[in-house]
Amino acid sequence: MLPGMPGYSTLRQLGTAFEARHHEDSFVRTVVELGYALPVPVSDTVLHSLGQKHHYVSIRHVAEHVLQIYPQKLLAGCTLAEKESFHTEMESFWDAYRHHNPHHDVFSRFGKMLRRCIPMKIHADEGTGLRRSAVMQLSWGPCVSHSPSSIDRYFYFTCMACENYKDFHRGYEAGNLVLDELCAVMAAEARDLYLEGFTAPGNRDRLHMVFHCFRRRPACAGPNSAFGSALRLSAEPALSMVSRK
Repeated sequence: MLPGMPGYSTLRQLGTAFEARHHEDSFVRTVVELGYALPVPVSDTVLHSLGQKHHYVSIRHVAEHVLQIYPQKLLAGCTLAEKESFHTEMESFWDAYRHHNPHHDVFSRFGKMLRRCIPMKIHADEGTGLRRSAVMQLSWGPCVSHSPSSIDRYFYFTCMACENYKDFHRGYEAGNLVLDELCAVMAAEARDLYLEGFTAPGNRDRLHMVFHCFRRRPACAGPNSAFGSALRLSAEPALSMVSRK
């Protein structure tokens, strides 16, 4: 990025945080001072496999916030006022999906209100962090998006450095105890949003998220492949996504 380009001064200011002794705290403080911090709380849970807390951003908290400030990201490009367009989009999706999986729980549980059921997806990938160390990241988003940009299609849930889970890999079928437990946290959130739903402040229409996570065998065998098998398709009521356990 060249001087004078949009966002250049902001990036320079964020970069100075790493000159501080405690650069992580300095970076977060700079983000808050610049007004880029969202009013969404960070949750935590105890991972018994590690014997320590792990932080994540609740799907419900993010969804409620996004629905309030930028509903188009969740409602297939529609605003809260464009109910008919949104309902038509959802009914069209479920009509098509019925041909693929007519026995899905959503048709028996919410058959008369499919127009308010949002199909969702899970994304998990092992990327590269500082000093080329691996980092596992989990995100989620709507299957029907109004934009091809990943910033509009995926929302952060959590991440974990590979040092925390690499020694727990037991092969593709046996899985990874730490990643399995991480999946269980996400699955519990997704199940609750399916059964209980969520609303925007001041809006009484309750929406329900229907998550799908399709099992895929990665080409390589390692921690990432263990994560790939940690979520599977299930006939269990409420979700297509459940933890391996």
